[in-house]
Amino acid sequence: MIYPEITRRVDCMDKAAEKMGVSRPVRFTERFKKQSDNLDGMTQLLTQVADEVSASLWSNVVDLANNYAKERNVPEMNEGNVSKIYEEFRLHMVPTTSPHSLVDVLNAGWRCKINRSLWDDKKTYIEQKDWSRILADLMLKSMEVAEIHALLEESNVDDHG
Repeated sequence: MIYPEITRRVDCMDKAAEKMGVSRPVRFTERFKKQSDNLDGMTQLLTQVADEVSASLWSNVVDLANNYAKERNVPEMNEGNVSKIYEEFRLHMVPTTSPHSLVDVLNAGWRCKINRSLWDDKKTYIEQKDWSRILADLMLKSMEVAEIHALLEESNVDDHG
């Protein structure tokens, strides 16, 4: 068994998302099945204790993560940007040329990754084995574009500041 058990992890992610106001798929937690736990008595006891401790701490961990991100100005996901990047990937198979945060590029990439029919209309020239590589390349190039925009912006601030 992999610890923590998948339904516990998903439950914590779901609670954290709710606390942070992050949307998630309908019936998200129901998409995961409990793993079998063929544990000996001592391991089962230790796992149970660890589960109780982690259940009592998840809210504090979410608060600490939020504070850490806010103190360091970590950008939050922008749904409009994610949708725009997703559509560029899906329709044109090109990296985004606009300055977007890495958060938005990663979320768009994840949205593409879970869409099994993303490029069904392009099957004539994309082999299934190439699908993940193409998506990874689109994401990487989009991140490079974001970095170039950030460097240019920083340079303009330095020149005019």
